[in-house]
Amino acid sequence: MKKSLSDKLTRYGSLVAGIAGTAAVQGQPQYFPGPNVTIEKDSLVFIDLNHDSINDFAIRSRFDFSIGISSFDEISALPLSNTTNRVAGTTPLNYPYAAKIDLNVDIDANTDWLGPLVEGSLSFARNGNFDYNDFWNGGADGKFLGFRFLIGDSIHFGWARLDVAADGKSYAIKGYAYNQKPLEPISTGYMVSVNKQNPMAFIVSRQGNSIWIKADVLQQTATVEMFDLNGKVVYTNRINPQEEQTISTTPFSAGMYILRFFNENGLVERKVMITR
Repeated sequence: MKKSLSDKLTRYGSLVAGIAGTAAVQGQPQYFPGPNVTIEKDSLVFIDLNHDSINDFAIRSRFDFSIGISSFDEISALPLSNTTNRVAGTTPLNYPYAAKIDLNVDIDANTDWLGPLVEGSLSFARNGNFDYNDFWNGGADGKFLGFRFLIGDSIHFGWARLDVAADGKSYAIKGYAYNQKPLEPISTGYMVSVNKQNPMAFIVSRQGNSIWIKADVLQQTATVEMFDLNGKVVYTNRINPQEEQTISTTPFSAGMYILRFFNENGLVERKVMITR
C-alpha cells in the first residue's frame, strides 16, 4: 500500500504501524483513443503515452478491500520508468492528490507537479464516504489527468481523459494525448469538442494518411462535413452515436481544413491540418 494511503488509514487509529496516486499554440500533438472500458476490479492499467513500448504511467484501482472493520475504494495514478515522469497534482498536508483538470486548460511547465515517482490519489472512500479531499471524489465525467514524461533526453507533456463513477467504484480511460515537441504545452481541448448546451462531443485524430473520428458524446445522428478554407466541401457523411469513422486524406491537398458536425441540437467545428 502506498505511503499516502497509509497516512490516511492510520488516522483512524485501528491499524498497525507500517501499513502501507487557455489553449496555447500546439506543436505536434498526438492523440490515441483509450480502451474506454469500465474498470470495476483491482487492476493496474498501463499508459504508454507515445506508443514506444515503454509504460510511462499507470492507473491503479483497488475496490472493496478491507482493513479491520472498514472497507476502502481507491483509484490513483502513478508514474513509471524514471524520476522525470510526474503526475500533475498537489500535496496539501503531505497527502499527494492527482489534479482533476478541466477542458481547455494548458498542461505545461507551469503546471503543479507531484514529486518523482509519487503516486497521486484520484478518489478515496472509506465505507462509501469520501473522508478526505481527493479532487476526483464524487466522480468525474471526461476530466483530465496531466502528465510530464521523458522521451529520450527531452521532457514532453500529455494527458489522459477519464470518467470516474460517482461512488468511486469504477473508472474508464477515454483517451490520451501528448505533444511530440519537447517542452511545448498541450491543451486538454486538443481534439475534444463539446457543445455544453446540447451534448455533442467528437474526438478527432490524425493517424497517418487518415483522419480518425469518434462520436464520443452524441444523442442523435449528425452530419459530418469537411471543407477547405475557401469554403469548398470536400467530404460529407453521417455519423451515429458512439460510431467511429476514418476519412482518407490521400485525395486532399495539404493545408488547413474544417470538420463540421451538426444536427438539430447544435454544431461543433474542429480544425485539422493535412500535411504531405
